[in-house]
Amino acid sequence: MQMKKYLNEYILFFILPVFELGRAVIHYRAPWAKNIVWLFVSFFGFTLIGYSQSMDQYAYAAQLNHFHSIAISFSEFVSTLYKVNGPQPPDLFEPFLMYLVSRFTGDSRIFFAIVGIVFGYFYSRNIWIIIEQTNNKLKRIVLPFFFSLFFVIPIWEINGVRFFTAAQVFLYGILSYLIYKNKKHLIFVFLAGFFHFSFFAVVPIVIVYIIFANRTTLYFIFFLVSFGFSQINFKLFQQFINYLPSAFQLKSMFYLSEHRALEIAEIAKERSLLNIITLGSIRYIILILTVLIYFTYRKKSIKKFCCTNLFHFALLFLGTFNILEFIPSLPRFVAIGNFIIIGFFIIHFQNFYVNSKFKFVVNLTLPFVYLYIIGKIYIGTQYFGIFTFTNPLIAMWGPGNAALFKYIGF
Repeated sequence: MQMKKYLNEYILFFILPVFELGRAVIHYRAPWAKNIVWLFVSFFGFTLIGYSQSMDQYAYAAQLNHFHSIAISFSEFVSTLYKVNGPQPPDLFEPFLMYLVSRFTGDSRIFFAIVGIVFGYFYSRNIWIIIEQTNNKLKRIVLPFFFSLFFVIPIWEINGVRFFTAAQVFLYGILSYLIYKNKKHLIFVFLAGFFHFSFFAVVPIVIVYIIFANRTTLYFIFFLVSFGFSQINFKLFQQFINYLPSAFQLKSMFYLSEHRALEIAEIAKERSLLNIITLGSIRYIILILTVLIYFTYRKKSIKKFCCTNLFHFALLFLGTFNILEFIPSLPRFVAIGNFIIIGFFIIHFQNFYVNSKFKFVVNLTLPFVYLYIIGKIYIGTQYFGIFTFTNPLIAMWGPGNAALFKYIGF
């Protein structure tokens, strides 16, 4: 009977995925919930659409069509991957997947559906790793943070394929280590670098944490100081990459170039006010709650192994990338630290006593948490197609998809 009930959930998913996704979030304790989220991310990848031709997905679609239209052997393809002047960055996941998919189709929907399978697996597992550490029904004060967890690294980030898929892989490894003491899963921290090469640079942070373990006051001061850090010598980092292996230098130079910095600055200028508020609000919510927790509940948090590990590593990680945020593209790493510390908030607020004064301050931040969620959803509408709200059969055989963003505006 139990298996039949679970089967009904999966059947319902293929009839109306969005509805079943909502059920999975509501019934987050159900054994099938995380798998429904996993399936939905793949379906979302299949229906992914962008309102602008400048979005990454269109470049990937063009690349897929190109590889599909030419005859290139696997050995020829592999030989181009680590050539300094070759067209490919020193990553493995995206190029190999691109090649394999291009052998049988030029349909980018298939490519992004497979990316969704990989991204969605780690995305769903990471969220449920946090959920599984909580007791009983989630408190009202916890729910906004629980919902926000879905949007820290949202599913539409598969548009860029490499970086945020790597982020999910990294999170899976580090969360397993911090919470379950699973040293074997640290391999995922290393494997993330094969999804996006920049994650090899994160490994030293993990090593520092393993060596120094939980140094509450040290990490807390480091985190606070990082908010006031001025610009570090940018050219120093440009010189540092000369010591990297040659295969990594070209891509590193691209991310550290002045052209890239200007490009990101132009993107920032085009952000809406809501986008700016969305990104800023979560940053200062995290700062306020971290300070409050440090001075109020630090000793009680230490009673639970996973809770204190999440807190300490998040402070070290966020502090590092607050300092390095002036380097183009590196601010994206902050989302990883945000996910970890919001996970800590959820566990702490749910499992430990929260006194009235602390609860009062947390309640003051909740409207801004909801604003963050709303802002993220609005940003996400740029990637939602009308077919996202149908089912796989209609999405596969229906007429041309259209971006939901076209029908929404501020």
